[in-house]
Amino acid sequence: MNEFTTDCSNSSSLSLSLHSYEVKTEAGGVQKLIVKNLTLEDEAQYTCRIGDRETSCKLMVDEAFRVPTIDHDKVPREITVRAGQAVDIEVPYAGSPMPSMKWTRNGQGLGDSAETDQTPEFCRIKLKSPKRGDKGNYELELANSVGKDKVPISINVIDRPTEPVGPLEVSDVYKDRCRLSWSAPKDDGGKPITHYVVEMMDVKDGEWTEVTKVQGDTQSGVPGLKPDHKYKFRIMAVNEIGVSEPLVSSKEITAKDPWDAPSAPGTPEILDYDKDHAEIKWTAPKRDGGSPIKRYLIEKKQKNGDWEKRDSVPKITKLKVGQSFTLNVKFRGEPSPTPVWTVKDKEITPGEDVVITNPTYQSTLKYNVAKRRDTAIYTVTVTNEFGSDSADMEVVVMGNWESVSSFVPKDATEFVVPKLKEGLEYKFRVMAENAQGLSEPLETEQGVVAKNPFDKPDRPTTPEVVDSDRDFITIGWSPPRRDGGAPITGYNVERKDPRTGRWSRINRSPIREPEYTDSKVQAMKEYEYRVTAENDGGESEPSECSKPIKAKPLKAAPKVDWGSLLSRDISVRAGEPILIDIPITGSPTPTAAWKKNDSDLAPSSRVEQTSGEENAVLSIPVSKRSDTGKYTITLSNKFGEDAGDLNINVLDKPTAPEDLIVSDVFAETCKLSWKPPADDGGGAIAGYDVERCEEGSTFWEVVPGVVNGTSHMVKGLVEGTRYKFRVKAQNVYGISEPVTTDKSILAKNPFDPTSEPRNLEIAKFDKSSVSLKWKAPDDDGGSPIQGYEVQYRRLTNGRPNRPDWVTTSKGLAKDTSYTAGNLPEGAEYEFRVCAVNEAGPGKASKSTGPHVVRDPVFAAGAPSQPNVDEITEHSVSLSWEKPKDDGGGKIVGYVVEMKSGDEDWVELNDPPIKETHYKVQHLKEGSDYKFRVKAVNAAGPGATSRPTSNITAEKQPEAPTIDLRGLKDITVKAGMPLKIVVPFTGFPTLADKTVLMTAKAERGDTGTYTIRLRNPSGVVEGTINATVLGGDITASSIRLTWNPPKDNGGARIDKYILEKRVKGGQRWQKVPGLDQGHRGNRTQPGGGGGI
Repeated sequence: MNEFTTDCSNSSSLSLSLHSYEVKTEAGGVQKLIVKNLTLEDEAQYTCRIGDRETSCKLMVDEAFRVPTIDHDKVPREITVRAGQAVDIEVPYAGSPMPSMKWTRNGQGLGDSAETDQTPEFCRIKLKSPKRGDKGNYELELANSVGKDKVPISINVIDRPTEPVGPLEVSDVYKDRCRLSWSAPKDDGGKPITHYVVEMMDVKDGEWTEVTKVQGDTQSGVPGLKPDHKYKFRIMAVNEIGVSEPLVSSKEITAKDPWDAPSAPGTPEILDYDKDHAEIKWTAPKRDGGSPIKRYLIEKKQKNGDWEKRDSVPKITKLKVGQSFTLNVKFRGEPSPTPVWTVKDKEITPGEDVVITNPTYQSTLKYNVAKRRDTAIYTVTVTNEFGSDSADMEVVVMGNWESVSSFVPKDATEFVVPKLKEGLEYKFRVMAENAQGLSEPLETEQGVVAKNPFDKPDRPTTPEVVDSDRDFITIGWSPPRRDGGAPITGYNVERKDPRTGRWSRINRSPIREPEYTDSKVQAMKEYEYRVTAENDGGESEPSECSKPIKAKPLKAAPKVDWGSLLSRDISVRAGEPILIDIPITGSPTPTAAWKKNDSDLAPSSRVEQTSGEENAVLSIPVSKRSDTGKYTITLSNKFGEDAGDLNINVLDKPTAPEDLIVSDVFAETCKLSWKPPADDGGGAIAGYDVERCEEGSTFWEVVPGVVNGTSHMVKGLVEGTRYKFRVKAQNVYGISEPVTTDKSILAKNPFDPTSEPRNLEIAKFDKSSVSLKWKAPDDDGGSPIQGYEVQYRRLTNGRPNRPDWVTTSKGLAKDTSYTAGNLPEGAEYEFRVCAVNEAGPGKASKSTGPHVVRDPVFAAGAPSQPNVDEITEHSVSLSWEKPKDDGGGKIVGYVVEMKSGDEDWVELNDPPIKETHYKVQHLKEGSDYKFRVKAVNAAGPGATSRPTSNITAEKQPEAPTIDLRGLKDITVKAGMPLKIVVPFTGFPTLADKTVLMTAKAERGDTGTYTIRLRNPSGVVEGTINATVLGGDITASSIRLTWNPPKDNGGARIDKYILEKRVKGGQRWQKVPGLDQGHRGNRTQPGGGGGI
């Protein structure tokens, strides 16, 4: 607990009971006043009065030093946002003095995308539109003189991926397909890549179309190319945030095989033919197109007919029964195709005698023991995702040679071979025999099929209904196209049992004419028929099966059978299928036409309409609310028509509410109102969902509360924040699309804070209080002013001790005046005022400026008239005496003012000078000036002094003076110039020096020279000694003479000692060569150096 204690003593006891104050009485009559839980507002002067006597003390409160501490519980440690979604983090802290703030990202400084701010309670960082590069580990460090604290914050910015890494390689290019490969993006945007979108563009039309989506791989095949078309491709990576920029192939490709088609084979030649076959041969193409010839395709046509479907020429393998045979194929394709072997349209499965192996890019079929029944055409089909190809190989398994007869006469050259099996192909050979043995055989070149010389006829055409009723069906058909070489002797009719599917003949004997009436039918049942033809060669294959024929009249008006429907009012949920299957009758089959709400309903991709003999069907696989309505079906044929209605109701979520309006907007609430949906979706509106979204964000927040009506009061808004709102309707079938406000609203009261109060000033003050007064604001913000909030701030030397303003504890001032009391004398404050209305405190007034708590000080009196101490052509030096009246306050300085001619007075110095003299410079020579001075105290500038008389800026008269400080006695050699230069000052004068010069000095010029200077202001003299040396000086000797000393010290001079030194040297040397008995002393000649 922070406490302040003061005490005083007296024989009588005192009692005091105030909030936060405690008075204790101790031994000896000492009274102690304890101020508990000190705050800055407790700073004041405290007085203890005992009778007529009192004592005082001044309490100064400074904020205690505290180590910065961050409220870690209120700081999010990890934040994930989408790119462009603003980040605004406030970090609450405490600490004194106010700590310095330092933000870093990944240990480095922040970039330009981040904005930071600091108040005494919070540090803030803002990322207005973060990008993927702004993610990282952020850290805030707060430090002051007593410690520091820091907190880490991880910010993850997720975005769509970067484009896949190229190059986009296109390989395995064929006329109808190719393969693409690429590399994953360098940055997945912070979310896993879900798939890649592959698109291609036919350069001819210039439009991109999607080919496929690829998951978990970076390569894909592209089927469906058009031969000889040019294509470009592009790949886009997709994560849950969005789609990347595309990676585009660097160049176009042409869809064509890596080889060309072969040239045409030679013209076919017919080698042999019969009524059912022809044997042909041809020469191979001259050019194979760069790839081996795989097979030949044969086309045939009748004269003046069209070319029929091509057949292929299979490779023929011949062997004998019991031998093994192997069929081997090689193939290519990417990815590697899968081979499948078939014979007679059935897939071959491996077994005991059948082996299938599939090494890479080839397949082998092996039969270990061939049998006659293995004779067939074998087909191998290879398939991959881009297509398939197949090849045929014929295998002929020939039986062993058998003897036809044990004896043939020697003169016979022909023989009838009995017991042949019809349909089998035979070859024959003949050998001659003599006593030496059997000859080599003569073998037929080709096999012969055992059959009659004429064939069975072709099958008749498909039977069709000629007439029908409830008790008969008459069918007809056309004779076979070919009669097999023998006349048609009759026809047989077969009918299929609908229960067993078995065919049975219904005529007792062959029918001569191509028509037959079946009278053994049941009404309204369906029957199918087929017909065979007979000739001497046998019975033909059955004709194609007729369509189902119903035993019903062929001539009947249409009729809709509504009785079979459960209801003519149909309800379904949106998205469910609608299937209306209505039984109908009529012959010929009626035409069904549908209408919706009396308008024609045309078939479309959504609405399917079908009708047959027995029913008419309307199908909508995926229903929509818009499918609700009255549907009318009309049946018609040439014998009449029938029509009827049914109603379909598609139940769905409602449409969006309408006309969303925001009203009654306040700082924390607003009212929303809207109209119900135009369509309730077939279900009653159960309620509404209300959502809000801060401007600049994409997150919609559900507004709490159950909303049943078409208006809602939204609470909990943050003042100063802009919001958009949306409303969705609910029924039992779902939630509607939202209706959204056209523009955002600002959460603020309908009235604004006031403007600033005007003309705030200190009306009066003393050593413990300050009285303020001001004028009301020009703008009350649309709400009556409730009072005024008076704020103050403690200063030291004119600077705030802390940045924030403190509101006085006395509540709002009701009038435009306020007195702040109990202020400590000598303390420095500044004050400001805010008007308060329903919106809260308004804009603050201008500050009063610094004010020291003291008794009033008045303006000082006038200083003495300034004295002019010096005048030059460009300056004037002034001095003055302090004012006799200091106004009750300390003189803090002086302000000098100047006036030139008729111009206004001008202040020359700011801030005021503390001295009582001042030099005015930069005057214009020859101009006239006046000067005056005023003293400054706490009350401001005082009265001005009397001005000086006119002063002209010019040089003043001056008595001459000679500067002899730089002159020395002069010594020169005879014959040399003697020049005496004497500098001097004075005004007026003609020069600043005078010169006396003798071109050739003589010994007689030695002596003392006197100069006298005179001007109107005075006279001055000066002297200088000049010595001219004679010829006693040679290049190697100097003759010296001197006079004896004036005082020999009371004894005879015995001798002189002569010393010399080099000019500028330090050591003196004794001169040798003086005769014994000579008396001498060290001397120094004038000028020129010493010896």
